[in-house]
Amino acid sequence: MCFAEDWIADGYRFRQNGTSQMPRKNPVMRKVHYQLFLKDIQTTFKKYVYSLISDPEYILIHYTGDDSEAVDIPHGTL
Repeated sequence: MCFAEDWIADGYRFRQNGTSQMPRKNPVMRKVHYQLFLKDIQTTFKKYVYSLISDPEYILIHYTGDDSEAVDIPHGTL
């Protein structure tokens, strides 16, 4: 069984950088922008999530950049 939000747990820590709709006139698709979260470090590894506005059950996930920038970060309080 697959749940609608399973794609979020991909093993990386991303920060959402906003959303956009495509095309701008008469949008049919939503694009959510994410960037790898590393404290005080600029990264190029990004994730884009595309979903249909009429049926958000189907999504496409697009990763760009160098995934070797992702490092293990401890969870919780230090």
